[in-house]
Amino acid sequence: MNHFSFELALIAVLPALALCAYVFFKDRAEKEPFGLLALLFGVGMSIYKPVFYLERLILDAIDKGFENSISVSPEGLVTFESTSTEVLYTVLCAFFGFSFVRICFIWLALFLTTHENKNFNYLFDGVVYSVFLSLGFTVVENLHFLIQNDVELLLPKLLTSVACQLFVGVIIGYYYTMWHMQFNANKIENALKEKGMVEKDNIRSSAKWLIAGIIIPFLTIGVYSLAGSLHSEIVKIVFYTAVFTVFGLSFQAISQMASKDGSYGKYLYKIIAKAHPDLSPEIINGALSTESDDSKEDNEQ
Repeated sequence: MNHFSFELALIAVLPALALCAYVFFKDRAEKEPFGLLALLFGVGMSIYKPVFYLERLILDAIDKGFENSISVSPEGLVTFESTSTEVLYTVLCAFFGFSFVRICFIWLALFLTTHENKNFNYLFDGVVYSVFLSLGFTVVENLHFLIQNDVELLLPKLLTSVACQLFVGVIIGYYYTMWHMQFNANKIENALKEKGMVEKDNIRSSAKWLIAGIIIPFLTIGVYSLAGSLHSEIVKIVFYTAVFTVFGLSFQAISQMASKDGSYGKYLYKIIAKAHPDLSPEIINGALSTESDDSKEDNEQ
Protein backbone atom coordinates (compact mmCIF):
# COMPACT_ATOMS: atom_id res chain seq x y z
CA MET A 1 0.00 0.00 0.00
CA ASN A 2 1.26 3.50 -0.88
CA HIS A 3 1.70 5.98 1.99
CA PHE A 4 2.84 9.07 0.07
CA SER A 5 2.98 12.20 2.22
CA PHE A 6 4.72 15.57 2.33
CA GLU A 7 7.08 14.32 5.07
CA LEU A 8 8.15 11.30 3.02
CA ALA A 9 8.55 13.46 -0.08
CA LEU A 10 10.82 15.72 1.94
CA ILE A 11 12.89 12.72 3.02
CA ALA A 12 13.21 11.72 -0.63
CA VAL A 13 14.39 15.21 -1.64
CA LEU A 14 16.60 16.40 1.24
CA PRO A 15 19.61 14.06 0.74
CA ALA A 16 20.07 15.26 -2.84
CA LEU A 17 19.76 18.90 -1.79
CA ALA A 18 22.27 18.36 1.02
CA LEU A 19 24.79 16.85 -1.40
CA CYS A 20 24.26 19.73 -3.84
CA ALA A 21 24.97 22.16 -0.99
CA TYR A 22 28.11 20.21 -0.07
CA VAL A 23 29.46 20.40 -3.64
CA PHE A 24 28.50 24.09 -3.90
CA PHE A 25 30.48 25.01 -0.78
CA LYS A 26 33.43 22.91 -1.94
CA ASP A 27 33.70 25.16 -5.00
CA ARG A 28 35.91 27.80 -3.40
CA ALA A 29 37.70 29.27 -6.43
CA GLU A 30 34.64 30.96 -7.91
CA LYS A 31 31.03 30.23 -6.97
CA GLU A 32 28.72 29.38 -9.84
CA PRO A 33 25.63 31.58 -10.34
CA PHE A 34 22.68 30.29 -8.36
CA GLY A 35 20.45 30.69 -11.41
CA LEU A 36 22.66 28.38 -13.48
CA LEU A 37 22.76 25.75 -10.75
CA ALA A 38 18.98 25.93 -10.29
CA LEU A 39 18.61 25.54 -14.06
CA LEU A 40 20.84 22.44 -14.07
CA PHE A 41 18.94 20.90 -11.15
CA GLY A 42 15.67 21.66 -12.94
CA VAL A 43 16.93 20.21 -16.22
CA GLY A 44 17.89 17.04 -14.36
CA MET A 45 14.37 16.84 -12.96
CA SER A 46 12.76 17.53 -16.35
CA ILE A 47 14.58 14.78 -18.24
CA TYR A 48 13.32 12.04 -15.91
CA LYS A 49 9.97 11.69 -17.67
CA PRO A 50 11.33 11.20 -21.23
CA VAL A 51 14.01 8.87 -19.84
CA PHE A 52 11.36 6.86 -17.99
CA TYR A 53 9.15 6.43 -21.07
CA LEU A 54 12.06 5.60 -23.35
CA GLU A 55 13.27 3.01 -20.84
CA ARG A 56 9.78 1.49 -20.82
CA LEU A 57 9.85 1.22 -24.62
CA ILE A 58 13.24 -0.52 -24.55
CA LEU A 59 12.17 -2.86 -21.74
CA ASP A 60 9.00 -3.72 -23.66
CA ALA A 61 11.12 -4.49 -26.72
CA ILE A 62 13.38 -6.74 -24.62
CA ASP A 63 10.32 -8.51 -23.20
CA LYS A 64 8.99 -9.04 -26.71
CA GLY A 65 12.31 -10.49 -27.82
CA PHE A 66 12.21 -13.02 -24.97
CA GLU A 67 8.48 -13.79 -25.04
CA ASN A 68 9.08 -17.32 -26.36
CA SER A 69 11.68 -18.00 -23.66
CA ILE A 70 9.68 -16.81 -20.65
CA SER A 71 6.57 -18.25 -19.03
CA VAL A 72 4.44 -16.56 -16.38
CA SER A 73 2.30 -18.58 -13.98
CA PRO A 74 -1.20 -17.44 -12.89
CA GLU A 75 0.41 -16.35 -9.61
CA GLY A 76 2.79 -14.10 -11.53
CA LEU A 77 5.90 -16.28 -11.12
CA VAL A 78 8.30 -15.75 -14.03
CA THR A 79 10.21 -18.77 -15.32
CA PHE A 80 12.96 -18.78 -17.96
CA GLU A 81 13.71 -21.70 -20.26
CA SER A 82 17.35 -21.74 -19.12
CA THR A 83 19.75 -20.03 -16.73
CA SER A 84 21.68 -18.47 -19.61
CA THR A 85 18.47 -16.94 -20.95
CA GLU A 86 17.69 -15.45 -17.56
CA VAL A 87 21.19 -14.00 -17.25
CA LEU A 88 21.06 -12.47 -20.73
CA TYR A 89 17.61 -11.00 -20.12
CA THR A 90 18.64 -9.50 -16.76
CA VAL A 91 21.85 -8.00 -18.17
CA LEU A 92 20.06 -6.44 -21.16
CA CYS A 93 17.41 -4.90 -18.90
CA ALA A 94 19.98 -3.50 -16.47
CA PHE A 95 22.43 -2.06 -19.00
CA PHE A 96 20.22 -1.09 -21.94
CA GLY A 97 16.79 -0.87 -20.35
CA PHE A 98 18.03 1.49 -17.63
CA SER A 99 21.67 2.58 -17.73
CA PHE A 100 22.25 3.52 -21.37
CA VAL A 101 19.26 5.84 -21.75
CA ARG A 102 19.77 7.86 -18.58
CA ILE A 103 23.51 8.29 -19.06
CA CYS A 104 23.02 9.54 -22.63
CA PHE A 105 20.30 11.97 -21.52
CA ILE A 106 22.32 13.29 -18.58
CA TRP A 107 25.42 13.79 -20.72
CA LEU A 108 23.49 15.45 -23.54
CA ALA A 109 21.61 17.73 -21.12
CA LEU A 110 24.90 18.72 -19.49
CA PHE A 111 26.43 19.49 -22.87
CA LEU A 112 23.50 21.57 -24.13
CA THR A 113 23.26 23.55 -20.89
CA THR A 114 26.94 24.34 -20.24
CA HIS A 115 29.07 23.75 -23.34
CA GLU A 116 29.17 27.41 -24.38
CA ASN A 117 28.44 28.93 -20.98
CA LYS A 118 30.82 31.77 -20.04
CA ASN A 119 30.74 30.70 -16.38
CA PHE A 120 32.50 27.43 -17.24
CA ASN A 121 35.95 28.87 -16.49
CA TYR A 122 37.36 26.61 -13.77
CA LEU A 123 38.08 22.88 -13.85
CA PHE A 124 35.85 22.01 -10.90
CA ASP A 125 32.87 23.73 -12.54
CA GLY A 126 32.12 20.68 -14.71
CA VAL A 127 31.80 18.48 -11.61
CA VAL A 128 29.47 20.99 -9.93
CA TYR A 129 27.28 21.17 -13.03
CA SER A 130 27.11 17.41 -13.47
CA VAL A 131 26.33 16.70 -9.80
CA PHE A 132 23.49 19.23 -9.70
CA LEU A 133 21.98 17.83 -12.90
CA SER A 134 22.38 14.18 -11.83
CA LEU A 135 20.91 14.74 -8.38
CA GLY A 136 17.98 16.67 -9.87
CA PHE A 137 17.24 13.55 -11.90
CA THR A 138 17.50 11.38 -8.78
CA VAL A 139 15.03 13.52 -6.82
CA VAL A 140 12.24 12.89 -9.36
CA GLU A 141 13.23 9.23 -9.63
CA ASN A 142 12.90 8.80 -5.85
CA LEU A 143 9.59 10.66 -5.73
CA HIS A 144 8.25 8.45 -8.51
CA PHE A 145 9.48 5.37 -6.66
CA LEU A 146 7.74 6.56 -3.50
CA ILE A 147 4.44 6.99 -5.35
CA GLN A 148 4.65 3.56 -6.98
CA ASN A 149 5.94 1.48 -4.04
CA ASP A 150 5.45 0.83 -0.33
CA VAL A 151 7.16 3.16 2.09
CA GLU A 152 9.22 0.25 3.53
CA LEU A 153 11.17 0.14 0.28
CA LEU A 154 11.96 3.85 0.21
CA LEU A 155 14.95 4.00 2.57
CA PRO A 156 17.11 1.35 0.80
CA LYS A 157 16.25 2.87 -2.58
CA LEU A 158 16.88 6.41 -1.35
CA LEU A 159 20.26 5.68 0.19
CA THR A 160 21.62 3.61 -2.68
CA SER A 161 20.29 5.72 -5.57
CA VAL A 162 21.60 9.00 -4.16
CA ALA A 163 24.99 7.45 -3.40
CA CYS A 164 25.27 5.92 -6.86
CA GLN A 165 24.06 9.04 -8.67
CA LEU A 166 26.53 11.25 -6.78
CA PHE A 167 29.35 9.00 -7.96
CA VAL A 168 28.01 9.07 -11.52
CA GLY A 169 27.73 12.86 -11.38
CA VAL A 170 31.34 13.19 -10.24
CA ILE A 171 32.62 10.81 -12.93
CA ILE A 172 30.63 12.44 -15.73
CA GLY A 173 31.67 15.90 -14.52
CA TYR A 174 35.37 15.01 -14.47
CA TYR A 175 35.44 13.43 -17.91
CA TYR A 176 33.14 16.07 -19.35
CA THR A 177 35.55 18.79 -18.18
CA MET A 178 38.55 16.97 -19.66
CA TRP A 179 36.69 16.41 -22.94
CA HIS A 180 35.54 20.05 -23.02
CA MET A 181 39.07 21.34 -22.47
CA GLN A 182 40.62 18.97 -25.01
CA PHE A 183 37.87 19.80 -27.52
CA ASN A 184 38.60 23.52 -27.22
CA ALA A 185 42.34 22.90 -27.45
CA ASN A 186 41.74 21.01 -30.73
CA LYS A 187 39.55 23.88 -31.91
CA ILE A 188 42.24 26.47 -31.17
CA GLU A 189 44.92 24.31 -32.80
CA ASN A 190 42.82 24.07 -35.97
CA ALA A 191 42.39 27.86 -36.01
CA LEU A 192 46.16 28.32 -35.67
CA LYS A 193 46.71 25.77 -38.42
CA GLU A 194 44.39 27.67 -40.78
CA LYS A 195 46.44 30.82 -40.13
CA GLY A 196 49.67 28.93 -40.92
CA MET A 197 51.03 29.30 -37.37
CA VAL A 198 51.26 25.53 -36.79
CA GLU A 199 51.74 22.73 -39.28
CA LYS A 200 50.70 19.53 -37.47
CA ASP A 201 47.87 18.40 -35.23
CA ASN A 202 49.95 17.66 -32.13
CA ILE A 203 47.07 17.84 -29.63
CA ARG A 204 45.38 14.50 -29.06
CA SER A 205 41.76 13.99 -29.97
CA SER A 206 39.15 14.62 -27.29
CA ALA A 207 37.33 11.38 -28.22
CA LYS A 208 38.88 9.25 -25.46
CA TRP A 209 37.51 11.58 -22.77
CA LEU A 210 34.07 11.51 -24.35
CA ILE A 211 34.06 7.70 -24.57
CA ALA A 212 35.32 7.26 -21.00
CA GLY A 213 32.78 9.79 -19.73
CA ILE A 214 29.96 7.66 -21.14
CA ILE A 215 31.28 4.11 -20.71
CA ILE A 216 32.30 4.33 -17.02
CA PRO A 217 28.96 5.79 -15.80
CA PHE A 218 27.11 3.38 -18.14
CA LEU A 219 28.85 0.42 -16.48
CA THR A 220 28.30 1.90 -13.00
CA ILE A 221 24.54 2.33 -13.40
CA GLY A 222 24.30 -1.01 -15.22
CA VAL A 223 26.01 -2.92 -12.41
CA TYR A 224 23.92 -1.02 -9.84
CA SER A 225 20.68 -1.97 -11.63
CA LEU A 226 21.84 -5.55 -12.16
CA ALA A 227 22.88 -6.10 -8.54
CA GLY A 228 19.69 -4.47 -7.28
CA SER A 229 17.58 -6.93 -9.28
CA LEU A 230 19.21 -10.01 -7.75
CA HIS A 231 17.82 -11.56 -4.57
CA SER A 232 20.82 -13.40 -3.17
CA GLU A 233 21.76 -12.38 0.38
CA ILE A 234 25.45 -12.51 -0.49
CA VAL A 235 24.86 -10.27 -3.50
CA LYS A 236 22.96 -7.82 -1.29
CA ILE A 237 25.84 -7.63 1.21
CA VAL A 238 28.36 -7.05 -1.59
CA PHE A 239 25.96 -4.58 -3.24
CA TYR A 240 25.49 -2.36 -0.19
CA THR A 241 29.18 -2.53 0.67
CA ALA A 242 30.10 -1.47 -2.86
CA VAL A 243 27.53 1.34 -2.97
CA PHE A 244 28.68 2.94 0.28
CA THR A 245 32.34 2.46 -0.66
CA VAL A 246 31.63 4.33 -3.89
CA PHE A 247 29.78 6.97 -1.87
CA GLY A 248 32.85 7.53 0.29
CA LEU A 249 35.10 7.65 -2.77
CA SER A 250 32.86 10.34 -4.23
CA PHE A 251 33.51 12.64 -1.26
CA GLN A 252 37.22 11.94 -1.51
CA ALA A 253 37.24 12.70 -5.23
CA ILE A 254 35.23 15.91 -4.74
CA SER A 255 37.66 17.13 -2.06
CA GLN A 256 40.72 16.34 -4.18
CA MET A 257 39.34 17.95 -7.33
CA ALA A 258 38.18 21.03 -5.43
CA SER A 259 41.60 21.45 -3.79
CA LYS A 260 43.34 21.19 -7.19
CA ASP A 261 40.91 23.50 -8.94
CA GLY A 262 42.43 25.99 -11.34
CA SER A 263 41.64 28.39 -14.11
CA TYR A 264 40.31 26.74 -17.26
CA GLY A 265 42.33 29.12 -19.45
CA LYS A 266 45.54 28.34 -17.56
CA TYR A 267 45.26 24.60 -18.24
CA LEU A 268 44.20 25.21 -21.83
CA TYR A 269 47.34 27.32 -22.26
CA LYS A 270 49.48 24.47 -20.91
CA ILE A 271 47.97 21.96 -23.37
CA ILE A 272 48.70 24.19 -26.37
CA ALA A 273 52.16 25.25 -25.16
CA LYS A 274 53.17 21.63 -24.55
CA ALA A 275 51.95 20.51 -27.99
CA HIS A 276 53.54 23.47 -29.77
CA PRO A 277 56.57 24.68 -27.77
CA ASP A 278 57.68 26.89 -30.66
CA LEU A 279 54.65 29.17 -30.30
CA SER A 280 55.21 32.40 -28.39
CA PRO A 281 53.10 33.20 -25.31
CA GLU A 282 51.64 36.16 -27.19
CA ILE A 283 50.30 33.95 -30.00
CA ILE A 284 48.80 31.40 -27.56
CA ASN A 285 47.19 34.10 -25.41
CA GLY A 286 45.84 35.75 -28.53
CA ALA A 287 44.31 32.46 -29.67
CA LEU A 288 42.78 31.91 -26.23
CA SER A 289 41.37 35.43 -26.24
CA THR A 290 39.84 34.90 -29.68
CA GLU A 291 38.24 31.63 -28.56
CA SER A 292 36.86 33.34 -25.45
CA ASP A 293 35.39 36.17 -27.55
CA ASP A 294 33.78 33.66 -29.93
CA SER A 295 32.19 31.83 -26.99
CA LYS A 296 30.79 35.11 -25.64
CA GLU A 297 29.28 35.91 -29.04
CA ASP A 298 27.68 32.45 -29.18
CA ASN A 299 26.16 33.01 -25.73
CA GLU A 300 24.76 36.40 -26.71
CA GLN A 301 23.19 34.95 -29.86
